Amino acid sequence: KERLRAWRVRRCPPPHFAAALRPSPRARGVARALGYAAMGQGASASHAYDARRPLLLLWGPAAAEEVALLSSFLQSEWNLQLWDPEADEPENEQERAQLEQLLQRVTVLVTRRVEPRVLQKMTQLKLLQMPLSSHEWLDWQSVPPQCMVCNSHCMSIPVAEYVMAAVLSWEVRLHEMDAKFRKQRVLKDLALVTKHGEVHGKTLGIVGYGHVGEQVALRASAFGMRIVALVRTPRGSVPPPLEWLGTGEDALVKLLEVSDYVLVSLPMSRQTKELIGARHLAKMKPSAVLINVGAGAAIHEAALYDALKRKRIGGAVLDSWWEAADAAQESEEPRMPSQFAFHKLDNCIISQNSAGWTEEHLERRWKEIAANADSVARNELHRVQCQLRPPASFFSTSAMAATNGATRGPQR
Repeated sequence: KERLRAWRVRRCPPPHFAAALRPSPRARGVARALGYAAMGQGASASHAYDARRPLLLLWGPAAAEEVALLSSFLQSEWNLQLWDPEADEPENEQERAQLEQLLQRVTVLVTRRVEPRVLQKMTQLKLLQMPLSSHEWLDWQSVPPQCMVCNSHCMSIPVAEYVMAAVLSWEVRLHEMDAKFRKQRVLKDLALVTKHGEVHGKTLGIVGYGHVGEQVALRASAFGMRIVALVRTPRGSVPPPLEWLGTGEDALVKLLEVSDYVLVSLPMSRQTKELIGARHLAKMKPSAVLINVGAGAAIHEAALYDALKRKRIGGAVLDSWWEAADAAQESEEPRMPSQFAFHKLDNCIISQNSAGWTEEHLERRWKEIAANADSVARNELHRVQCQLRPPASFFSTSAMAATNGATRGPQR
């Protein structure tokens, strides 16, 4: 924590930026929010709001270090504004009118969540930028027609490393070797040493071949693994290093049947809920391992627990859960990640949404967001990265009814 704090201090912009961005103690009032103006590195040190500059609005609670990072990476001149709807609720008609004026001037919106009624008021909005990959909350009909929607895949690199660490840990069992040798302490004949597995030649099946899937495939291929994948929309060709790339129910079943490791990397949405159920888990090899770094609810909770408890599959590595972390934080009572005791299973490795959480990803995230904002400011819209499109289904309604009864959804 001390190293991270020191790094953040070094990355903070000059003091005049911090002073311009620091909210008032009460964090209330639209007029005060309108006064928090800052610009990128190419601008002068003036803090006054300048109507000639485009408006970038951070909507929701924003940590000071995140705002400082964004400001330090911006190259174009911006009016950078903060607004927290929970802390800065307008108190009278004048403040409500000022908020309406603020929303109408927004060019770029950076937010983890915004209500449709608020989004519809941003008539000049060109870019809706989410700092995370998840966007299940978004009402696409409320997005202005000229607006691009982007998320961030800054965590794809650490998530891919987490996945490979899980695969290697499952095969090599280094922690078990360490514990056994510490207890044994004396050398034995090599013929008596416990053998471990290899990842070379094993098949990795990726359900949802998006940014995370691509990063995992890149690393898995370096270990000599065979890689197959499933996507929402058919592609013209199979990108390396995949052996094949399929779509639809038949391709999912085939992937489950041939894979030694099944990686689920799907976003949370109505379309992806319970994409993999008991029928699909039954298609997996008895020795196969399921790894979930996407939406927890993409896998049928009870079906997975039953398959693990009865040893119908080899095991699972779970970093995503059915109980959302943000919902647990809002609850006064302790919340469990699942209604089932996955933590008591000896064939399950578990962690709490930690796969992508590294010190390095924070800087990468805000550098990516700043680059997108600057592309909009320069009217270089073709340079905007991580654009999203409205969700579609993996499978048809008839296929869903025949398999799991669950709605299918888009890739991550």
